[in-house]
This record gives sequence, structure tokens and C-alpha cells, in this order.
Amino acid sequence: MLTRRAFAAGALSASAASCAPARSQPLHILIGSTPGAASDRIARILARHITRKFGQPVEVSNEGRANGKMASQRLVAAKPNGLTIGFLSTGLLYGALLHDSGGADSLDKIQWLGSLNYDRRVLIVTKASGVERFEDLIGRRKPLILICGATSQSSYYECRILDYLTDANVRIVPGFRGGTRNLALISGEGEAVIGTLDGLEPALEQAGSKIILRMNRLPVLGLSAEKGSQAPTIDRFAKGPDAEPLIDLMNAHAQLGRIVGLPPGTPPDLVAQWRERFAAVIADPAFHRSQCGRISAGADPGPRSTPP
Repeated sequence: MLTRRAFAAGALSASAASCAPARSQPLHILIGSTPGAASDRIARILARHITRKFGQPVEVSNEGRANGKMASQRLVAAKPNGLTIGFLSTGLLYGALLHDSGGADSLDKIQWLGSLNYDRRVLIVTKASGVERFEDLIGRRKPLILICGATSQSSYYECRILDYLTDANVRIVPGFRGGTRNLALISGEGEAVIGTLDGLEPALEQAGSKIILRMNRLPVLGLSAEKGSQAPTIDRFAKGPDAEPLIDLMNAHAQLGRIVGLPPGTPPDLVAQWRERFAAVIADPAFHRSQCGRISAGADPGPRSTPP
């Protein structure tokens, strides 16, 4: 005979089970960047370790259209059942702060899980550019061909900030997404690029390529002085009344890192469970070793499970 206490216990158990993401069902990770980008590689490593640690299959899809805005919109529209996670474009952070439309406003709606990697953003020049130091760009007659992502990506905003705050003679050429920036530098289509250190590693490996400026105050780790480990920060060359707030913006953006979240309306129990899972994965030494390559190893603070 079913007692009232047994019935209540069964109901609570069923409720908890309904709130838990079913491990037999695949988790879907939405990546707001194109294949080959640094965010894409890290998200896929995260997916593998979720499967290894919890036995849950993971499906990964790239939604780089509209420069990551479509990914954030799809995450906002997804069912809040714990089976969809967004790995969103950091360019949306600039868009949100600069009141850009079309997806940036979704960042205040998602349920944050945490972030991955501090974002060391740097200016890299090729050997063909003939530039050895950032000072070489000041008063230069021929503009440096500076390639960047689309007009709502972090690299584009930072190219514009560089142009606005300094006397460097650059010509900004947008439209290079993901791994195409590396190819453009290797092929000679561009002479310089701003982006994440881990994402631009193939371009930096080319003979004569080097970092000449750090766009934020994070240290460059795992590189020789020849490759630019001691490159100055933009603080040294920035001028004007907007210099301090714009540099603070870039530093805040860098420290937030790559953002991971759940759809709005996800039940608190599910949010708490995924935060525990996320924290467990990024605390795993196996994940840290695979996620941190040669450049980002060492004293990198690494992933953080505390939501911003």
C-alpha cells in the first residue's frame, strides 16, 4: 500500500529526474564562430571532455552567421531543458557595450556557466611588412595593411580603437573570419592582424612574424623575446581623453574570456547542475593540458567557473 510519505518521496524523485539533463540524450553546443577559429577548437575540446567525464554524447555546430549574433539568438530561443549550451562570440560583448543591435542584447538574458581563457589580444606583423616595432608605424608614409574580422567582431572593434587612439598609419581591411586571417597573413594578402594569441599561432609561427603590441595588459607567455614576449601595451602610445576608458574596456573584455551559457528560463536546478559539471571539467588536469597549448601554458589563470 502506497503511503503518503512514499508518494511524496516518489514525486520529489520524479521532479528531480525531470530537471536533470538526460545523459542518454545528446548535448548540443552552439559555437558562435567559424570552423578553425580558436573558439571553435576550444569548444570541441570541451565537448570531448564532457563526454569523457559524464558519458553524455555531444553534438557541436558552428553558427558563425552574422558574426556570432545568430548563435546568441538561437541560444535565447532554445528549449531551456539543459540540452543546449552556447559558446558565444566575444565580439558580442563590445556590441552590447556599444549598443550594437542584433544579438548583443541577448547576453543579459542567458544563464551564465562561466568562461574559458583569458584573452591575450595582440598585434602581429609579418616579415614582409618591414615593421620591427610599433614605433615604426608612427609617421610612416605607407599604411600598414591591417586585416581583421567582420564589423561586429572583437578584432574589428580593436583595430578601430588602435586607429583612433594612436598615430599609427594603418589601413583596416575587415571581412577575414576565423582561420582565414592566418591564411591571409601567410599568403601575403595582409601585413598585420589583431586577435587572440592562441587563435593566431599559425601566423606567428611564420619566419619573421612577431608581436609588436599587446592590446591589453595580460602577459604574453611561452614565447621568446624575438617573437614579441616583451612587446609594449597600447597604454604607451594611446592619446586623447578617451584613451583610459577604451583601454579599460579592452582589459575588461580580455579578463572575461570566452563565454559559456544556457538558454534563458533554464530551471535553477539545471543551471546549478551544469555549473557543477562545467567546474568539474575545467578543473580536470586532462582538460587543462589539452585546452592550453604551447602559447597559453604556464601561469595562465585559465578557465573560470564563476559566472560574470
